[in-house]
Amino acid sequence: MLSLMMGVGAISQTTQHWMHVLPDGEPAGAGRFDFCGNYQDGRCVVRDFEHRYFHLRRDGEPAYPDRYAYAGDFRDGVAVVQSRDGRHTHIDRDGRLVHGRWFADLDVFHKGYARARDGAGWHHVDQDGAPRYARRFARWEFRRGDFASLTLEPGDFVYADPPYDVEFTSYSQGGFPWKDQVRTAEWLATHEGPVILVNQATEKIRRLYRSLGYRERLLQAPRRINSTGDRTPAMEIFATRNL
Repeated sequence: MLSLMMGVGAISQTTQHWMHVLPDGEPAGAGRFDFCGNYQDGRCVVRDFEHRYFHLRRDGEPAYPDRYAYAGDFRDGVAVVQSRDGRHTHIDRDGRLVHGRWFADLDVFHKGYARARDGAGWHHVDQDGAPRYARRFARWEFRRGDFASLTLEPGDFVYADPPYDVEFTSYSQGGFPWKDQVRTAEWLATHEGPVILVNQATEKIRRLYRSLGYRERLLQAPRRINSTGDRTPAMEIFATRNL
């Protein structure tokens, strides 16, 4: 059984089908599925008995008529779906194509950008599905630890997304104070390869990045998490070196 989300949970009633239930255990609707997940961002992924994926609305009805080989959870109003021929794209909560571009592999957006793989390799795309740069990469590697412990090759492409220069800095034990912002920017400024460094466009951050030779571009970005509930778009800096 999965946890309750938005007052509705997904449960396997028998070995033959899945359904949604209310907190009291009663069925939330008549729908029965080969698989169903929990609600995320007002939509729920289900797989019918013909192994086709789609999303349900909160009322249990399909959000759109299309069916896919795979569909992921929604995040900030966008989800990844896979067509029968193996290509991936983004859709909105009503099933409309966000940009109409298709990729061999694709992730959801994070701060306005998504990882995508085409025939040449991995890269980042913006919300129009357009590549942010010309380079392509064979693979991605995830590591945990202090960034300064990484060994970079001269041609490595670095996309750095440190905790933003805001009042809340308790992202991890010890936080991420101003000295770590400086340390990050200085460490990346010594790298010979291409660098993208993003942050909130505070005056201190802009002065720091300019002093180290970064080129800057300012972007408006939505705020999804805020202690005051303020969702006013925040100005972000997209700083680059060696690009």
